[in-house]
Amino acid sequence: MCSLCGALGPGISWEQNGLDTADAPLWRRREAAATARELSRLLRPLRVTVDAHPDFGFLISFPTGGSQIANGLADIWHVLDSRGLDIPDPLRPA
Repeated sequence: MCSLCGALGPGISWEQNGLDTADAPLWRRREAAATARELSRLLRPLRVTVDAHPDFGFLISFPTGGSQIANGLADIWHVLDSRGLDIPDPLRPA
């Protein structure tokens, strides 16, 4: 991966947007890390992990060794769906 991903990225996504304060970048990094942890927990049965990255959003790692960059939550679901994975629905009662 080259450094252009961070330089040409679309910026923060809607779920990371908040008040524009001095501590906003730190807050967004914490929120992204928490989001990645929860997604990795949800996707554990599929052996898929999600890591937060401050420059480009999220890195999705697959059990085959491949990985893909996603900008936000909607992009993560699209990537998983495009790979034909049976995505668990966090809103459906167990």
